[in-house]
Amino acid sequence: MQRLTPGGGLMSHIFISFHSIDVRFVSLLIEKLREEGDLPLWVDAGRMNGPVRWTQDVEEALRECQALVVVMSPEAKASDCVTYEWVTALALEKPVIPILFRHAELHPRLAALPYLDFRTAPQWEGLIRLLRQALSQEEPPATAPLEPPAVVEEAPPPAVENVPSIVRRAEEMLDSLNPEERETALENLVAMDHPAARDVLARAANSHPSRDVRIRAAKALESLGDVRAVPGLLEGLYDSDHDRRWDAAWSLVRVGGEAAIAGLLEALHDAEARRVAAWALGEIGEPAREGLTQALYSSDPMVRLHVSEALVRIGPPAIPALLDALRGENDDVRTDAARALGQIGPPAVEGLVEALRDEKLEVRRLASEAIEQIGERAVPGLIEALHNPDWRIGRAAAQMLRRIGTEEARAALDAWRGEQGER
Repeated sequence: MQRLTPGGGLMSHIFISFHSIDVRFVSLLIEKLREEGDLPLWVDAGRMNGPVRWTQDVEEALRECQALVVVMSPEAKASDCVTYEWVTALALEKPVIPILFRHAELHPRLAALPYLDFRTAPQWEGLIRLLRQALSQEEPPATAPLEPPAVVEEAPPPAVENVPSIVRRAEEMLDSLNPEERETALENLVAMDHPAARDVLARAANSHPSRDVRIRAAKALESLGDVRAVPGLLEGLYDSDHDRRWDAAWSLVRVGGEAAIAGLLEALHDAEARRVAAWALGEIGEPAREGLTQALYSSDPMVRLHVSEALVRIGPPAIPALLDALRGENDDVRTDAARALGQIGPPAVEGLVEALRDEKLEVRRLASEAIEQIGERAVPGLIEALHNPDWRIGRAAAQMLRRIGTEEARAALDAWRGEQGER
């Protein structure tokens, strides 16, 4: 650890929080601030040479800093250490000055602060002005207690007097940099089966600064059957680990239901998440049909492919929408719809036979191919269609029975011809 300017003690210094990948920019930042001569800086010197290793010195420096500058980038946003540093500074009521160095969507707590956008042009004067303002404020006591980081909440937390101390302790442990402590806290909160414990899990799943904690808290809520798990589980669909994505999808089906549909539909547009999202939508079934039907007309062929698979899982309730798509104007959408109808099987035969008399040659061809895809299983539906009051449907069904050519199909054709007086 290193204090970069003289001055004795740690009081009134500026803590610089960053990810080691941004060390070149941080070196420039230090150089620029040194030129001012009277801005005392503190950085983790070890982090300048590689990944961070947390020590007690860092926590002490956080307690005693006068302000914190956090250099934000995608890697910094994903870093538990960087996140811990800025949320702790906020909890201690220290001024926090975010520098947006490379594009990263800021956490709502940071976005609400007057941050400096360095992506297009450095704003050194603005930074120095904010730092001088921070250093001119009354210095906080060095013994200020380290409270758990505040979180953005949709509803106020339970009153302290109604929350058991063991629940409060577990909530504090969720902010630990030790993964084992965080996991223990989650397990304890689940085991308590107390309303206050569930509220803690819900707040963590929705707005904890650490992505890992959000997802794990959501899984814990899911094990309790609590629908408030949905936001965190939706985030799990984008995990880099294949098994974790599927685990999140399973959980959304079990606990999310209709509450998860909008987020799952959005996930269809992500290359990594779309497969598990489509599967989950198919498992949710009829409530997801309308959203999937709209997504069937996407310009992205991979989205259409996975949407078609989801509609097949829904089965007969999806047939009317697929038949509409089959008769539509978009060739690619028609092809996907026909394939899906063929996979749904016998329940789709009646609608496909009607499509055989469509005025568009391409629609008739695709409907014919879908019936052939169903094959022998389509025969009962085709036999029923022989007796449709619309003679054109009966004739189309007869043509398909002739092409399928099974013994049952030939016998039905012979009987039908006899009724029609055809020999």
